[in-house]
Amino acid sequence: AVRYWIWFVASVKFLVPLALLQQFGGRLGRSLPEPLPVDVALVESASTVFVPAMPRGLATSDAMVSQLALIAAAIWALGGALLFLRWFLQWSSIRARLAFAPEVSLDLPAPVRITSSDLPTGVFGIFRPVVILPREVMHSLSPAQLRAVLAHEACHVRRHDNLTAAIHHGIQILFWFYAPVW
Repeated sequence: AVRYWIWFVASVKFLVPLALLQQFGGRLGRSLPEPLPVDVALVESASTVFVPAMPRGLATSDAMVSQLALIAAAIWALGGALLFLRWFLQWSSIRARLAFAPEVSLDLPAPVRITSSDLPTGVFGIFRPVVILPREVMHSLSPAQLRAVLAHEACHVRRHDNLTAAIHHGIQILFWFYAPVW
């Protein structure tokens, strides 16, 4: 559970605006000891040496920068839209399969649906979760193994793991271009 929440907090931190993190860092920096004094004249002379001049013809105009920003925004929006579409199609496919799946009466915090499709055992849904149990799994496990699988899925329902997974998936859609999110 601790490892799960550490990774969830690491994911959600992407939703915190960078300005807030900078303010937090600034406050944290004030509590640290002051750095040693530096000779300002030495720093100024060193900085003039290392500042490269912009070659002629490479200076960017405001129009070019705004066009590049527009292209980058369009690429970001297209990537996010494609990932959302993929997620929505997967969700609607599973929902359609579960509409015809018979329900089994078991003592769990969510209804259990028996599927004959290729769906894996798991929990589907956020507000009205349903436990998916493939017929093959139900018949191939011993009663003790089946109870363990159902207890595992019941834990997911009680902890609302699908809600946190949906939040993380939304973060993946927003930050699809940033590999550490994945």
